[in-house]
Amino acid sequence: MIQKQVEDWVHQKIPALGGRTPLQAVRDPDGREIVESLLWDWERHTDEGACQPGIRPDFNAVRKLLSLAPAAS
Repeated sequence: MIQKQVEDWVHQKIPALGGRTPLQAVRDPDGREIVESLLWDWERHTDEGACQPGIRPDFNAVRKLLSLAPAAS
């Protein structure tokens, strides 16, 4: 359920992206940079315990949906 919610994010209009969805924003270099930054920040907060213990979404699956390179391990 958590993974589906995370993957659905790519279809949501995000204020930080000027009301565009992440799928729309990655089509231009500035939007792509902002989306990557948002993902990195989201991932960092998850690593710091923002999610329930033992539950960590697969952010590389989200990156794949957006045609972004996987995060370095």
